[in-house]
Amino acid sequence: MVKQWRTFQTIFHSAQQRFIPTKRKYGKNKENRPWISKEIRESIKLKEKAFKGANISGRLEDWEIFMGQQKATKEAIQKSKIDYESKLAQSIKTDSNRFYKYMKQKRVAKVNIGPLEDEKGDLKMGDEEMAEELNRFFGSVFTVEDTNNMPVTDGNETVTGENLERIVITKEVVMGKLMGLKVDMPPGPDGMHPRVLQEMAREIANALVLIYQNSLDSGVVPADWKLANVTPLFKKGGRQKVGNYRPESLTSVVVKMLKAIKEEIARHLDGNCPVGQTQHEFRKGRPCRTNLVVFFEDISSAVDNGEPMDVVYLEFQKALDKVPHKRLLHKIKMHGIKGKVVAWIEDWLINRKKRVGIDGCFSGWQSVASGVHQGSVLGPQLFTIYIDDFELGTKGNVSKFADDKR
Repeated sequence: MVKQWRTFQTIFHSAQQRFIPTKRKYGKNKENRPWISKEIRESIKLKEKAFKGANISGRLEDWEIFMGQQKATKEAIQKSKIDYESKLAQSIKTDSNRFYKYMKQKRVAKVNIGPLEDEKGDLKMGDEEMAEELNRFFGSVFTVEDTNNMPVTDGNETVTGENLERIVITKEVVMGKLMGLKVDMPPGPDGMHPRVLQEMAREIANALVLIYQNSLDSGVVPADWKLANVTPLFKKGGRQKVGNYRPESLTSVVVKMLKAIKEEIARHLDGNCPVGQTQHEFRKGRPCRTNLVVFFEDISSAVDNGEPMDVVYLEFQKALDKVPHKRLLHKIKMHGIKGKVVAWIEDWLINRKKRVGIDGCFSGWQSVASGVHQGSVLGPQLFTIYIDDFELGTKGNVSKFADDKR
């Protein structure tokens, strides 16, 4: 299976380098904006031609011609942009996706990181130095699991139906995932860009079905699928504190398409042993805000009945990063997920590696000892399974929600 993946990678990257141009057709990025028409491109070429002529001759009249053409080009671009944005605003009722996509691009801004303080209080200012410091901190929160004191199961799992032991991948599923890729997202560590994968969907679908199915049946996950480029996202507080950043993992786009596993697990859990009934966020149809609806309903009922109400908040820091793998696998099996499926998940969890990237500068690779990656295909779902029994033995109503998912 690993050999099949390596062959696919080699052919894919070879074709990408051979047939996909790496230069922009119209030069600078600003000349590729949607309001840049054919007429404006011609005006830009005339401006550049006038500049070259004036630069060579040095005559005043040639410089005046250039400045006149430059002014005309600038005015044409401004007018065209205003007209484009006006039409975009007017079409919001019929094409809102296009409008909000454009506004999202306008809002994108670089978020500065650091300088960062290390353990000794010294400042790290270079991108590579800061990446190493953040990588060290993100790794410091991992759980060192006590495997000598593992929970014991008697085999009496609370599953009302069949176990989930094998998942079948079809071409229709793979084609659906390929066509649904967000092409504006960056590639993962394997360098496979989602737009290229989508454009080649018909040509690569059969190969991916074979690779996915063999991986699931053998319980072997290629090493590339376990790598993650981590982006540090600032939360709040001082930017010099490494603890004020949280990691967001960017993994292989190819393995992210294995949402079929997530969907099959979700169907199995919903039909056999429902989980996450008190979980808000990470569950379909139960976003974080539904926690407020449930909470206020409980408060209102208590007030109407004249009953006292005590509210206790508990916060788990670095929750997704601290999940111990052996105990997670134990709970997965208790939910009727066994056979080839649990073998694949186990291999997906172990021997993972991550590195932090800042503006193209990366730290060294670090082994991941615990946790389920934020941004990975199975992370949120496995975390929900792990904390599903959190409220066992407690009295009162419990509501679990992700408070910093942004």
